[in-house]
Amino acid sequence: TVKEGTDPYKLDQSAIPVGAGLKVNAGRVDFQLEWGFRRTYTDYIDDVSGRYVDNVQLAFEASPLTAALADRTEYGETSFNADRARGDQETRDWYYYCGLSITFIISKFTDCEQQYNWTRRRN
Repeated sequence: TVKEGTDPYKLDQSAIPVGAGLKVNAGRVDFQLEWGFRRTYTDYIDDVSGRYVDNVQLAFEASPLTAALADRTEYGETSFNADRARGDQETRDWYYYCGLSITFIISKFTDCEQQYNWTRRRN
């Protein structure tokens, strides 16, 4: 929604990716496990940072929907949280992910590999 006041924050942010994975081939089935984390350069991935904005001001300058989404503690009333801390401003957001994939190999295309493989010598 908004950061400080009614100034919108950027919707595109960069991140530093770090991760590891494992792939195991068991015949015609591949199992893959991947885990990683990202350090972002913003504190607004979760839309929680800075201070609460007065909902009346936010509804007037942005929209009533923006005001309702910014502070849902008192829907439709003036927020008692105006100017109080809303999250930790000192640290940037991080996020983690984990993935599991199972792949079934339908055909190995052995004839095509032998005929069109550029690393093999042709007679």
